[in-house]
Amino acid sequence: MEDQPYLYRAFTDGHLDLTGEGKSERIHYVAVGHSERWSDPEEKVRAEFYAELIYKYHYPAQRIGIEITVPDRTPKDSADLVVFEDDKRLPPYAVIECKRDGITDAEFDQATEQAFGNGHAHKFRANYVGVVPASRASFSIAATSFRSESVRRIASSIYRSATANPCASSSARATPSTILHRCLRNV
Repeated sequence: MEDQPYLYRAFTDGHLDLTGEGKSERIHYVAVGHSERWSDPEEKVRAEFYAELIYKYHYPAQRIGIEITVPDRTPKDSADLVVFEDDKRLPPYAVIECKRDGITDAEFDQATEQAFGNGHAHKFRANYVGVVPASRASFSIAATSFRSESVRRIASSIYRSATANPCASSSARATPSTILHRCLRNV
């Protein structure tokens, strides 16, 4: 965990807690009272990004939802992370899907579709959606026009070329969390 300083800090400060051992080990997101299986590779990605949102970008832990049920979705679906605008956790501001390392382009495209479906104007009505892959090489984020197929294609292409992202600064190489932070703070 030393190579993941935000994650280590989140455990040390009590934002995250591990219980059990082996395959029954669970991670607890203390502020929201939620736990998941720690052995799931995507869970490690979510925990790392959750900690980064808290420490690097100073989002209050109580404004970051974990596995939030998507309204009006059949079959039932949940968003991996939802960043809310206020302490009442209304309205959702960003909906984020987290994916394990080594996903294919097709899997990333599917995750992008899932993120758009979850963040859609008729679901969460979030301003932004994103996909955070474990490789942290890129981040997909798009503006509020979720109905446009071209926005989906642009978001998917951002995965392959971070320079195409309108929220990225031209002066520095953008990381997924930097892009998310710039987009969330610039609205």
